[in-house]
Amino acid sequence: NAKDAMPEGGKLTIETKNIILNEEFCRIHPKATPWEYVLLRVSDTGHGMNKETLAHIFEPFYSTKKPGKGTGLGLAMVYGIVASHQGFISCSSSSGAGTTFRIYLPVFEGAAAELEKQASEKPPQGEGETILVVDDEDYIRDLGEQMLSRAGYQDRCSAELATK
Repeated sequence: NAKDAMPEGGKLTIETKNIILNEEFCRIHPKATPWEYVLLRVSDTGHGMNKETLAHIFEPFYSTKKPGKGTGLGLAMVYGIVASHQGFISCSSSSGAGTTFRIYLPVFEGAAAELEKQASEKPPQGEGETILVVDDEDYIRDLGEQMLSRAGYQDRCSAELATK
């Protein structure tokens, strides 16, 4: 989205930090609860969004892109992934002033040790099963196909199936 918002170039900033949300912050942000979080902040200097667009950005299939240039599922999927991890996401933007997304993910005790354990384990290998990869971007489908084939799976890309 930032790439599309900055067709002539611009600045994309990605930051992370640990943060503790207090009661006062949570009163202003109803989806938040007081806790320790990791904050992922992504900002761009693009053309920004007006209030009407901003009100709909997390809705599935909402897109400001021309037909064939996007499905409007990207931010809806991000929202769902963040929510499924007991986090929340906020966005601030205005026309001509860029956009900032803030993703808050809760810190869980023992999470780092569990991640290290999982990283040291060998990932599961497929046994020739077929997985359908669906995306409107060729390079994402290609990457998915490469990763799945290395893991022992067969891939059927949505573009390949659409031409049959």
